[in-house]
Amino acid sequence: MKKMLCLLFIVFLLSGCKQDFPKPEASVPNVQAADQNNSDDMIVRHFVQGKDILVECFVPGISFSGNKQKQGKMIVYLNGNLYAEYETAAFIIKNLEKGTHHVKIDIVSPENQQYGISKEFSVIIPSS
Repeated sequence: MKKMLCLLFIVFLLSGCKQDFPKPEASVPNVQAADQNNSDDMIVRHFVQGKDILVECFVPGISFSGNKQKQGKMIVYLNGNLYAEYETAAFIIKNLEKGTHHVKIDIVSPENQQYGISKEFSVIIPSS
């Protein structure tokens, strides 16, 4: 009888612990879909690691690896001067001096024709 009462008490407690999760709003997926359809958007993530900047780029509709999509490459400017050209979606800008640096990335065709897609950002390299 005690076991039955304990079991009934535990079932009663557990049934009261049910969480009521809110339903997701229907407008959220529509906003995300609108952002994904804009092919001129360029997503750039950068991380400062010591004196280096690690950069990752995503450009919808542009391929840097030779797929059947529209081909492209990146021209990188550092503090207004040409730094390098990259044909990969990720790269590292190495051995920067401490201070603030301005980075500009232009996406162009393999023949250097402008696509009109670019992104700019600033980073601060701390003193060691």
